[in-house]
Amino acid sequence: MEISTLILKSLHFLLPAGFVAIIIHIIIKDKKAEKKKKAILNDPLYIDAELLNVIPGTPSQDGIVNIRLKYQYPLPNGEMMIQDNVLTAIETMDLFKFQKGVSIPIICLKSDPRQNMLKMRNILEVRLENHRWPWQKKKQ
Repeated sequence: MEISTLILKSLHFLLPAGFVAIIIHIIIKDKKAEKKKKAILNDPLYIDAELLNVIPGTPSQDGIVNIRLKYQYPLPNGEMMIQDNVLTAIETMDLFKFQKGVSIPIICLKSDPRQNMLKMRNILEVRLENHRWPWQKKKQ
């Protein structure tokens, strides 16, 4: 009984600390991804990769569908690199373009071709950039 009351009394400290820890983890993970993306774009190597598998998600009412890609591409030393579980969002109308065996453009880091990213942009990012929020003035 003593331990359970101690936990209940400290719960108002533990829950906010847990939320803060989760937020800090997300921020650090995002900063690492941005640093990797910036390094790849500073020293790029453009390669066409072959799609091995495409798993579409459920389409939304906005015409967007998340897809999970698995692709392979040749490294400069001759071996094949397989990248699995790459998640991106596309328009539902473009889903037919992503079939098994189709080549897609990717960007690799020249010094380490194992670090790569898709050359195409996530449609959600594009729509957010073009969206006008209610508090923004009209674009001229």
